[in-house]
Amino acid sequence: MKKTLLISFFSLGLIFSCNAAQAAMLNLIGDKDAYPINQEFGLDVKIDSEGEGINGAQATVQFDRSILEAVKADKIGSIFDFWLTEPVISNAEGKISFIAASTTGFTGKSLQVLRVTFRPKGPAKSTLVFSDAAITAADGSGKNVLTKTNGLALTFTAASGVAEGPAQITRPAEAATGLPKKPAMTVALYPDPAKWNNVSAKFFANWTLPGDVTGVAAVLNKVPNSAPAVSEGLFEAKSFPPLEDGIHYLHVRFRNSIGWSETSHYKIATDSAPPSISNIILDGKSVVGLELVGVNAPTPEILYTAKDALSGIDHYEIAVDGNDAVATKTSSYTLPLQIPGKHILTLKALDVAGNTIEARVNFEIIPIESPKIGFISKDVFIGEGGLIVSGTYLAGHTVNIDLVDGSGRTVFHDVRGTDANGNWNLSIDTPLKQGKYFVEAVGEDDRGALSLAVRSDIINAHERPIFTLGGLEVTKTWLIFILMVLIAFGAWLGTMTYRMRQLQVSRRVTIAQRDVIAMSSLIRQDVEKMSALLKSTNLKDTREQLKLLIGKVEESSQKMTKYIVDNIGEIKD
Repeated sequence: MKKTLLISFFSLGLIFSCNAAQAAMLNLIGDKDAYPINQEFGLDVKIDSEGEGINGAQATVQFDRSILEAVKADKIGSIFDFWLTEPVISNAEGKISFIAASTTGFTGKSLQVLRVTFRPKGPAKSTLVFSDAAITAADGSGKNVLTKTNGLALTFTAASGVAEGPAQITRPAEAATGLPKKPAMTVALYPDPAKWNNVSAKFFANWTLPGDVTGVAAVLNKVPNSAPAVSEGLFEAKSFPPLEDGIHYLHVRFRNSIGWSETSHYKIATDSAPPSISNIILDGKSVVGLELVGVNAPTPEILYTAKDALSGIDHYEIAVDGNDAVATKTSSYTLPLQIPGKHILTLKALDVAGNTIEARVNFEIIPIESPKIGFISKDVFIGEGGLIVSGTYLAGHTVNIDLVDGSGRTVFHDVRGTDANGNWNLSIDTPLKQGKYFVEAVGEDDRGALSLAVRSDIINAHERPIFTLGGLEVTKTWLIFILMVLIAFGAWLGTMTYRMRQLQVSRRVTIAQRDVIAMSSLIRQDVEKMSALLKSTNLKDTREQLKLLIGKVEESSQKMTKYIVDNIGEIKD
């Protein structure tokens, strides 16, 4: 529930924008691994942002209430200045909870969040862990970028003092022929003694022991040239607690049977606190929090003050609207030309140790007066120029003119000045393709300040007509289309006529076949009757009947001839 509250709060846009964080760790840091009982000790909650900006955190530190008692939670030195939930100690439940944020973003390896003081109740071993933890990216999204939490395993003893001396080496010493050589140290956490470091944690110093060495003295303090002379035994590595911010010196000497070597001095400079930024002024106006600043200048100047108590400010980085940052070592910067509208400026101060703080400035460039488009050609033909545009604007100003196609691509650009009466005009002779276009005009004064863009009505680039018919413009494309339609219609009509003709022929052939078959049947019947009569014995009657039948056959033959001739004639037609 708390994690949701933290992320939801940051998502409101109250937290400023910088580069999105990829990962961050929440660490619990102590001076030792073992503490005496009934004595208070402190543990620090720190964040390693892993080089990316963060601006909020929440967590619950859980501890064994039967072993530890939480005494207090201290916010002094915290990077956060806004606490949605103040640190709450509950010894009854064995936990400490908090939700914290800032209106600025930070990067660093040991960013201080909270210091908690505990008191052990008795001898025991105990582990402290984080739960319900989150770290938010300083990009306004509220994204949880926490990837790992590191708790602590501690031991509590009844001894009044807990000694954590270095691990001793037992060996016979070689015979010494002179004083030992000066120790050569390495410190893995702080490999370069000439640089500032932004990490604070327990660390080891290592060296190689010559064969004749019988004792080692190793002391860490803030005195540059200490020469320790008390041996702690024979050892080749020693652990040291996390350092407070500042300059420290590690001093190591070897001793043999003849005496002490020269002292090796190793400088360790730590600065885990981010710088601070104040007194931001943009275009002569003080920036208050995230309030929107109205700006008239097209290239406004920003002034700022940043401080760092230890390592000092190394440089600044300034970016607008997420574009590439510009680095500068000065406390002022003039922005490049800004278009009218709202913008977000991020100002980052980096100290020598590598810690950063980032502030956001919301500003709006106030546009100057816009030009007017008074006339534009109505007829624009493809493949031709001759687009005329004219308008009015402030005398002595210039007008940036763009011809933009339907996909938003600028196909023509020109700049025209106004005359003494504020008039401007332009003839665009660029051949155009078929499509929709518009003209966009932006005013500009001698400072480079810009107006908001004004747009013309849509311009349709089309073919030049071949002729006009009844008020209708007929272009080459339309003429070709009409001819193709007529040809297609003629082809269809011819096909349909042919099919109808074929259907009629088929019907007439069918009728002719029917009539011929009928006449043939009649003739066949008459011939059969004649054949039967010829076989009759009554010749008188036979002749009369044959005469009658022959007449019918002739009549049927004539009819069949007529049917055949007429139907074939109709088919030919």
